[in-house]
Amino acid sequence: MIHSQSGFAEDNCIFTTHFPNQGDPEVWVVSLYEPNHEIQFVRVNNLRVIRFIITLTDRNDGTTEVVWKHIATGLNEYGNRWVQEYSEDKFRQSVQIRERMLNHFLATNEMLHICPD
Repeated sequence: MIHSQSGFAEDNCIFTTHFPNQGDPEVWVVSLYEPNHEIQFVRVNNLRVIRFIITLTDRNDGTTEVVWKHIATGLNEYGNRWVQEYSEDKFRQSVQIRERMLNHFLATNEMLHICPD
């Protein structure tokens, strides 16, 4: 965690991650935080910038609908190649892994150390 007033994800929170097969550490900035409705992150590494937009909608039946969007921009030749090769299937797999990580954290209050993409 680099910056957070609460110690948790919040507006303007900044933190880093380092997934071994992803190259350099990545910097994440929470660019929008509306509890129980929407969170947006900007994730930057030496290859690309990814903006995550995650919106929650209460279905009024005890469940929540999640809409998860990625906007990826390559910063160089390698990053452009990564963006071109990032298929719909890879996106879906990445979201499923993040869902697994989030559910694990909510159940155990511990991080699950796997690489989402």
